[in-house]
Amino acid sequence: KLCQMNMGDEEIKYLFKLLETNTTLKSINLVMNKIGDEGMKYISKALEINRSLTEIDLGGNNIGYEGMKYLAKALKTNNVLINIYLSCNKIGNEGMKYLSKALE
Repeated sequence: KLCQMNMGDEEIKYLFKLLETNTTLKSINLVMNKIGDEGMKYISKALEINRSLTEIDLGGNNIGYEGMKYLAKALKTNNVLINIYLSCNKIGNEGMKYLSKALE
């Protein structure tokens, strides 16, 4: 678990660069950090490549609708991720539109 570690976008950039090539980690908990849209860009880039993560919990961060644009793009190519938890973010209706289109 990496929850409440005060990680922001810069720390996420380096963590998810490593996860691009990860083949063993199945789940990651990043609840209540300071991840914003820029951090979601790095997460999504890794998710486009990673084929081992099946669950990611991003609840309680600062992810907005821009972050959902990045995630939606990643979900078009990632067929491994089963659970994504996004509660208590700032996604709004606009962000949900991006996400729902990606899941059609």
